[in-house]
Amino acid sequence: MKKLYLIFSMALMLFLGASLISCDEDDYRYSDNELREMAATISGRWSGTTDVFTVADGNMSYKTVVSFTLTTSNGGNGIQNDYNPDGTIAWARTFEWAVNRHGDINIVYDNSDGSRYAMTIDYDDLYLNANTFQGVLYGRDGQEKDVFSWYTRAAQSAPGKIKLSLSKEN
Repeated sequence: MKKLYLIFSMALMLFLGASLISCDEDDYRYSDNELREMAATISGRWSGTTDVFTVADGNMSYKTVVSFTLTTSNGGNGIQNDYNPDGTIAWARTFEWAVNRHGDINIVYDNSDGSRYAMTIDYDDLYLNANTFQGVLYGRDGQEKDVFSWYTRAAQSAPGKIKLSLSKEN
């Protein structure tokens, strides 16, 4: 019985010790070079679909054409046009964007009434390479979530060979 109690106690200590160890990757910070590479890959004209989920208006789906212009080493400005299924324009907004140290993309839209609306693409919800830009945009106020799949790049804005080394390995 003592031997069983000792084994159980050791197993419990091992389990508790292991549970106190964490591998939190949220603290990973990308280098300036990695941020430049990511921003350069985002830069350009993309088109595809955007599925919008809002508290106020429900669900909508748009064909989207969006252009990201690189004006700093890790961000810039742009314009996004969302089209209804009948081809009419639903939204035409300008925005500022930047890649932060954690690899998240912060976008601040300029609304027609002069207000601004901030959204973030979390690095963990992002798939990005020279031909594909997919992810989830979250409204910082919790009122909107946009799932986007943008594939087509305009030939004049496609970057040269870009090798992304954007991993969270330490």
